[in-house]
Amino acid sequence: MQVHQALSALQQAQQHIAAGAYQAAGAAAQQAHAAAEAAFLHPAVLAQLNFPESHKLGIYMPLFLPVSVPLMQGLATEGVRSLRRWRSYRAGAAAV
Repeated sequence: MQVHQALSALQQAQQHIAAGAYQAAGAAAQQAHAAAEAAFLHPAVLAQLNFPESHKLGIYMPLFLPVSVPLMQGLATEGVRSLRRWRSYRAGAAAV
């Protein structure tokens, strides 16, 4: 219902623009915007926007897993290199 109201108000705004009645077009556009916002915030639509966590995991895992493996390898390599550098620094400080 609200979607139909938004679309009809949008068509009215377009007709008013074609006729040169810009005040009426602005009012119709405001009505279309208000009806579209009301339709978007309708409880039936909001239920479809909130996906379960398992669906999000199933969608995003194939995207993030291939990226995360090289990142983890790089993090491990840098960690080992930092540990070696710290050990060599500590060994040099102990010798002095």
